[in-house]
Amino acid sequence: RVKRQTLGMEAGEILDLVRQREAMLRGLKEGVIAFDAQGKVVLMSDSAHQLLDIPRGSAGRSVRDLGLDDRLQSVLTSGTTESDQLVLVGDRLLVLNTVLIESKGRTIGSVTTFRDRTELRSVEEELDVTKTSTDALRAHIHEFDNQLHTISGLIQLGEYDEVVGYVEGLTMERAQVSATVTEKIADVGTAALVIAKIGAAAQGLVTVELAADTHLETVDRRLGRDLVTVVGNLVDNAVDAVGEMPEAARRKVRLSIRGRGTAVEVRVEDAGPGIAPENRDRVFGQGWSTKGQSSDGHGFGLALVRLTCRRRGGDVTVSTRSAEDIEWTVFSAVLHDGEGA
Repeated sequence: RVKRQTLGMEAGEILDLVRQREAMLRGLKEGVIAFDAQGKVVLMSDSAHQLLDIPRGSAGRSVRDLGLDDRLQSVLTSGTTESDQLVLVGDRLLVLNTVLIESKGRTIGSVTTFRDRTELRSVEEELDVTKTSTDALRAHIHEFDNQLHTISGLIQLGEYDEVVGYVEGLTMERAQVSATVTEKIADVGTAALVIAKIGAAAQGLVTVELAADTHLETVDRRLGRDLVTVVGNLVDNAVDAVGEMPEAARRKVRLSIRGRGTAVEVRVEDAGPGIAPENRDRVFGQGWSTKGQSSDGHGFGLALVRLTCRRRGGDVTVSTRSAEDIEWTVFSAVLHDGEGA
């Protein structure tokens, strides 16, 4: 009977297996945590302790006694096999995969592995800026083709004065957008992002206006990266919100970026359908979006904005204001120059 329960292994083989398991758990960069059928910790790797900020000696404790937030507890105790679940833990973005352990047709526990995707998310943010710029350039290529055909036609008709006026008008229009942004925003990375977002939104017939009170000097590179995260996510959400509005006057987004002392204030207003009062706190929850609960990577933009702002000693809020017979949704974010200021 003992042989059957130990899968035919001798005592020495079992000891070697335990040692190998301990060595493997210490060497894994990914976090590993296993629970029994009652939701108590069976084992936890060193990386799991670090990533979840759980003190050692947690074996035998219930998942509800580990001090984890509701979202993480929900994923760990879902009772189903889950793949690539995104969860914010502190200032880390983790990807969790859960596998159920079954014996004789019943579930006797589960094993969850997770890896840190924070750095990858930062790279994705930078790539998103590049993709936005690329998409805008691709759209401009088609636009330039039409403009070149117009110029060619005017030349063939001998309308040389019209050609000069047409080219000057195009040059002025392009230069005006860049000049408006760079005059108000000296930080190169932020200015490039704003120009790209204005161009990308225009392709979807959405107008992004830069507020008159916008003024930003060059900022620290790390603050600049966080600022790109905040501005990019807030503008993208606002553009998505107004993109389906039937009235042209409602397809409008207003952006304000102001440097005040050691703080940077970002305000994004949109004329979209708005957010119900009962959901104004929930929109900053991870995995939640106006279209419902999400597990495919969507619904994390505002959670990342709040995380970034709070890490910078600030915060983000949502409110409304009435102007021009429109109820505007207003997101206001504050970041300080210096983490945890």
